[in-house]
Amino acid sequence: MTKPSLSKSHRPGCHPGSSVPVDWAAQTAARRQLLGRHPFFLDTAPRQDPTMHYMLLLNEPASEFAKRDDPAQAGAYWGGWNAFIGAMAQAGVIVKGDGLHGPHTATTVRIRDGKRVVQDGPFADTKEQLGGYFVIDVPDLDTALAWAARAPSASTASVEVRPVMPPPAP
Repeated sequence: MTKPSLSKSHRPGCHPGSSVPVDWAAQTAARRQLLGRHPFFLDTAPRQDPTMHYMLLLNEPASEFAKRDDPAQAGAYWGGWNAFIGAMAQAGVIVKGDGLHGPHTATTVRIRDGKRVVQDGPFADTKEQLGGYFVIDVPDLDTALAWAARAPSASTASVEVRPVMPPPAP
């Protein structure tokens, strides 16, 4: 499976912004086997009570983003995430989740003086960048915090936990 290119310098068959080849078919098959569902839409938990959904915002420093595409470090990096995702999938708490491409692929939009201002890359020069998220269905905040503490990024950066707003009443 070929992924769309995000830049002119992107090499087909590689993660965007990288020259490291990726076997997309093998990654997709492994995710399907691990999760038992479509690999990009992790809709594994039915919504029973909207007050029990929490979003885990997974932040990483640039050094962790770099491990994704470094052949010497990618195995350990992705192995940690696969173990974390596998544990959440086995517990049945995942509602939705996605990893994000690195901050260099971001575009920031603001309206200033009534005009749209667009900037390539992250706006703020911060030490941590959003690397992905999960929405999980758990009984309470303490359980959500316990899952957040198990995320690989909790030991290198941070995981922000927020309750998800319920949909408006009809």
